[in-house]
Amino acid sequence: AYSDFSFHTELVSSFSIGCNMNRSSLLLFQTPMAANTTLSYPVLVNFYSAFLYASCNATFPIALRWPALLIGVSFIFLIYSLTLKFTSNSLAALISIPLWAFSGGLGFLEVFDFGIEPINGRVNYIHDFHNDQKAFWFQSLTHIFHPQRCATFALPLCYITILSLITGIEKFDWHFFLLAALAVGITPQTQAHAYVSLAVFSISLAITTFPLPKSFKYNDIFSKKCFQAGFCWALFGIVANLIAFPLCLPYFDRTETNKEFLTFKPIWKNTLYTHPPFAFFRLWWKSLGPFAIISLFTCYATASLHQIRIYMASLVVFFVGSTIMFQPWELDNCKVFQDGWMPLAIGMVAQFFTTIMLKTRSFFIAFSIGILFVSCLGSGVLNMATYEGYRGPLYSIADESAGKW
Repeated sequence: AYSDFSFHTELVSSFSIGCNMNRSSLLLFQTPMAANTTLSYPVLVNFYSAFLYASCNATFPIALRWPALLIGVSFIFLIYSLTLKFTSNSLAALISIPLWAFSGGLGFLEVFDFGIEPINGRVNYIHDFHNDQKAFWFQSLTHIFHPQRCATFALPLCYITILSLITGIEKFDWHFFLLAALAVGITPQTQAHAYVSLAVFSISLAITTFPLPKSFKYNDIFSKKCFQAGFCWALFGIVANLIAFPLCLPYFDRTETNKEFLTFKPIWKNTLYTHPPFAFFRLWWKSLGPFAIISLFTCYATASLHQIRIYMASLVVFFVGSTIMFQPWELDNCKVFQDGWMPLAIGMVAQFFTTIMLKTRSFFIAFSIGILFVSCLGSGVLNMATYEGYRGPLYSIADESAGKW
């Protein structure tokens, strides 16, 4: 079930039998629950389900579940494929899947003090701890991929884009850049965060991997390789934005009227999640535990220079997402991290684990790496056990009594 399930079913209904079925403009959408109110929300995912419902005689459950199931299966393959391409390490590609699926921080340590939280408890081991303590993270499966319908469809597009770009820059083959542009182009009406994240990533990747001329002579500056690189990146940018720009138009009114969008608010200055001194480090240590330390500081020891140059583009996404709030609720920025930083961060961390495990002859080092790996998964596993088992009531006993009265 999706966290805002009723909202999504309203959108599906509006495109299949409601107010958005015979609209006057292709990109002029109405909000189903508020008459004559323009909708500023990605609609492509729900439009697709509406098509299955209205034109293919699919029931609502089938129209919602089957596309998500097929995309979920393909996404597992995409995680594996991207990490394999990035690291050339099949074992790293394999363990990147649980590293993504069970991402989390230090919440699992609370088990030693408070025991395992009941299924209907307030603690979820990811961003809600005991004693009203908070951490800054959305769990990949339970908070992003599963409950947020737009993220279900947007994350595969992000992985396809990054995989295509890091493959394309090897020989600057324009086919891969065109494929990446097509994937990026539809993200504004799939998930706006994905478009922003991929824009930051691609610009950064173009800077960190662009072939530098040997000298400032004319023949070196305009060499064949530099020309190929310039052509490929220009093709990517032009095609992606030609598709994306019209799809962004419904959002402009919302960002103009609500000044809480696109604001400079560093996460580590929010006292809800951390306090000085060293607020930045304490924030990410609490939120992602060993994964944060490895992905931000130690993973470079087992990476090549080429990998580091690519990963630098993801780090730019990480720091932009840490300082600029794209929506009023700061936890929504976790979508930016999932779209542009995590795809390569899990590869760097997985490579760090596997490289040390395969090369070390010390039992103590191997055992320590195993503990760190399990620590990266602990909070996510506990969150899955407690969070996915939760069944939210449709109404309270008081509501039932009032209704009968």
